[in-house]
Amino acid sequence: MTQQIQKIFQSQYNQNNWKQFLDKAFADARLLLKPKTLTGINSDVAIQAVQLGRIVLNENSIKPQVQ
Repeated sequence: MTQQIQKIFQSQYNQNNWKQFLDKAFADARLLLKPKTLTGINSDVAIQAVQLGRIVLNENSIKPQVQ
């Protein structure tokens, strides 16, 4: 998984690669069929941004690893 993360951040943006990664990395990922274009983006940060889906993180559902 670490190599996949490095490859995604080091490569040119590819929406399909990001969607595959998010779907594998987050069990509760709710990916949109059609990405939503976001408005009000700071032009110093990005030219365009899209929402690929929604991920809800819940610390309470994480099972501690037994050592």
